[in-house]
Amino acid sequence: MLFVFEKFFEVVFGDHLDKLREKLRGWPLRRRVALCVLVMLAALAAIRPSLPVTLWKSGKRLAVAGLEKEDVPLSGHTITKLDYLIGALGHHLHARFREREQLPPSHGDAINGWEIGQFAVALDGLALSGLEPIPRQRFLSLFSASLSEDCGCYRERFSSELQMDVPHVGANAWVLYAYGRLGEQPPRSIISFLIDRQSPEGSWAMFPLKAESRELGSTYATAWSTLALHTAVKRKLVPANLIDDATQSLNLGLNWLAKSMDAQTWDWDLYPYSKPRQPSSSATALAMFLLSEAQPQLLSERAKEAFIGRLPAEVPAPSAADAYNQDLETPWGMRREAVRLLKLPWLVIGTAEAYRRASLLERYRLLSFVERIVEEDSESWIADTRWDFIAAELLISLRHLRQGYLHLLES
Repeated sequence: MLFVFEKFFEVVFGDHLDKLREKLRGWPLRRRVALCVLVMLAALAAIRPSLPVTLWKSGKRLAVAGLEKEDVPLSGHTITKLDYLIGALGHHLHARFREREQLPPSHGDAINGWEIGQFAVALDGLALSGLEPIPRQRFLSLFSASLSEDCGCYRERFSSELQMDVPHVGANAWVLYAYGRLGEQPPRSIISFLIDRQSPEGSWAMFPLKAESRELGSTYATAWSTLALHTAVKRKLVPANLIDDATQSLNLGLNWLAKSMDAQTWDWDLYPYSKPRQPSSSATALAMFLLSEAQPQLLSERAKEAFIGRLPAEVPAPSAADAYNQDLETPWGMRREAVRLLKLPWLVIGTAEAYRRASLLERYRLLSFVERIVEEDSESWIADTRWDFIAAELLISLRHLRQGYLHLLES
């Protein structure tokens, strides 16, 4: 290493090198090495002016990650930017909710139970400048109005023309989860709907199936159903005569998720027991979040390490998703399951969850990824949220990060 520095000095100082060498000969070795490093850095800075700033930020990030091991630590400037993003998305989603809440079910853009749940979780308790909060009772009244009386459950959509008018596990899970987040008593029927549609192994398919199929056990449907039941049980919102069944169903779901992780790649597929593989970063983050919340001992350290190792170099667009379509045979005929698991919201949540269990270098990488997310342009984000569920899930993830996992540092 010192040989490299010496050659560098020959180039830089030329004929003056002998005099410099004579003058520095009496210096301790440690001081000479430090000088060499400083000169090299100065030369590199002349070639690449942004290098000192980059090195300073990297060094500061590494030091911060070493000091703060529990909560994701962001500077005051970054917190301000995060709050701005939350406010921009909140105003956008608030306006969209007010546009759609009065539309009749026959309208093509009518709000459905699934979306009401997402609006409720995203907007409840969020203070937005110049806007009155949407009362919880408004969400609850819309839930009641969109509940299908014949099944006591929620359908994917109202439209029979699009074949989306059948009971849907994902929609019911989102509604039950929203009731739990609001702290309100859910209808008994949607708890029973989820319990009754669970397979003996512990999974759920996205639609009720005409015949049981292990291959159609969905990570998304299982994780959301289990998360909804966990939230309702934890907040004591399950009726007394259903609590044993709900708890058993919850534990079955957790165990299925823990066992369905790929033991070679330490991640989750959209459908773990179907071929070919369909690995999903968003399904992985969702499963990790649920296991971390409900039963941390079931979450493998290797899964956390693999998740951090696969963090993308670039921040995904809000609409980027793991997508998969297939036809399912339901009691109402064939129905198309169009899975669309958004990447960015669950990468945000997964990053926050993984931070507390990470090593120093892993925390450095997670902190760097969160900072890149927060620095994204809010206008381009909103332009990319062409469907309300994208804005809702993104807002939910940013609020989760802001409320539960940030430790404010001085800039």
